[in-house]
Amino acid sequence: MKYRKKHKGRIPIPIGGSTKGTYIEFGEYGLRIKEGARLTAKQIQAAHTTIRRKIKTVKGSQIWTRVFPDIPVTSKGGESRMGKGKGSVDYFATRVGRNRIIFEIGGGGIRREHAKEALRLAAAKMPVAVEFVVKSEQIKPPKVVHAIHGAPSPAAKTASPLASSSSSAAAVTPPAPVPAAVAPEMTA
Repeated sequence: MKYRKKHKGRIPIPIGGSTKGTYIEFGEYGLRIKEGARLTAKQIQAAHTTIRRKIKTVKGSQIWTRVFPDIPVTSKGGESRMGKGKGSVDYFATRVGRNRIIFEIGGGGIRREHAKEALRLAAAKMPVAVEFVVKSEQIKPPKVVHAIHGAPSPAAKTASPLASSSSSAAAVTPPAPVPAAVAPEMTA
């Protein structure tokens, strides 16, 4: 590890339309956090253990943990004076933004009621409000393609089948001619 200790940082606020990590990708059911928080490794492990104990009776069931505690949190002793450097690493945590999926479960034909009960017990281990989500009921927004750095928009790709040649000179339009009345003034 290059640096043992990190800054405290802030809870990420999703801006710019990013939906990364907010939808179920692997399982059928999930646990979504409703507000940003810093989750410790112990809280994540306690919830994971609770889910595992509840769904182990369903053969072929799986758990996916979508967050990982990779931030070292330091602390100094209770009665130490100010100064003398940063404290030693006490525990590990992760910063989780609002609407992020924390856990997913699925496989083995797990029933909705069974999954809901397992995730309800795991929600009791979380320090913030969470909600139960179902993959079949979530609506993913369409992917937005922006014309950044000269990338053609989807409409331009379908508009002209002849513009798909490899030379970019064919796609460049010539400049508009300058009107005769304006031309003498511009040269002066």
